[in-house]
Amino acid sequence: MKYKKMLYQFLSNKENRSYALPIFERLIQAIRHGEVAEVRKSGREKLIEKMPEIFEKMKNDALKKERYVAHIFPTIISPELAPNFYIGKESPTEDEIYRFFYLIISGIYKGPYIVNLDNINEKLISEFRRDLINENLLVLPFQKGSGIDIKKLLSLIGVKVVPQLTEFIYSFVIVSFFISWIKKLERKEEWMKKVEELGLSSMLEKIGIRDDTTLVIFYIPRQKKEMYYIPRLKKFFLTWYKDFLEGKEDTSSTVEFIFSTYVRNEQYRELSSSLLNKFLYYFLNGYVNGELLNKLINLKVSYELKQKQPCGFIKPKVFFTNLEKYYKGFL
Repeated sequence: MKYKKMLYQFLSNKENRSYALPIFERLIQAIRHGEVAEVRKSGREKLIEKMPEIFEKMKNDALKKERYVAHIFPTIISPELAPNFYIGKESPTEDEIYRFFYLIISGIYKGPYIVNLDNINEKLISEFRRDLINENLLVLPFQKGSGIDIKKLLSLIGVKVVPQLTEFIYSFVIVSFFISWIKKLERKEEWMKKVEELGLSSMLEKIGIRDDTTLVIFYIPRQKKEMYYIPRLKKFFLTWYKDFLEGKEDTSSTVEFIFSTYVRNEQYRELSSSLLNKFLYYFLNGYVNGELLNKLINLKVSYELKQKQPCGFIKPKVFFTNLEKYYKGFL
């Protein structure tokens, strides 16, 4: 029952409950009647106070009904995409419910987008969340623009453009900033010394990033809701952030190149963000979709030729060299 302990440890802190309120409101928005609906009518402070009790009631309701109810599990995914989260025709177990509650309520959010990491050292992710708040990167509810300050976050990882947010663009931003944050946990000299002594893979393992560390993505607008479960995140880090983590780069060339394919012109940005979102879905899952990458590049080139003010791409040679190394590893 580790997820129950993790959930209630998170909820025991009022600041955490306040931070998570927008997620919680989205989670219970479909509940129209009963005790939960009455508490919701009482206002936000009451919701913050009663959050642990409401979670317990929702858990008991799901166990009593012996099925996955929509307001608790707002999406169903295929066993191919997420075997550990597939619910099929089975009844939920108590730990599965607590796992879902914990991963969604403690996630890093902006609007309907929520990102979390599973199978990771909980102390590490708690420190990450706390630092986001302390550095004013995560704006608490009741303040303008609650959730992650995307523009500020992007600037800290060397990205000047602010793309239209989608589930995988947002996830890639959070993952990239998390990597940047990890590197700053210790002084540069100490970090480099440990990486040299232990090796990068062992260093990541030591701080709590395991082979089974998983990216969990929730997209919970008012209508269609989605959830994605992307395993083997450590392998992704070792493949695409290796030079950055080993101190060979001040900013990640992977991040710089990918965001340099985005076109922010109002006539192009919707298509550009759509293509980038699809590309990043495959990329985060460990694949480089050549067709989508080609479309992204061609769209950017087409736009810049029309403008006659080419900006080009940032560090494409490094990206494609790493891509070649990646695919040689399969031969």
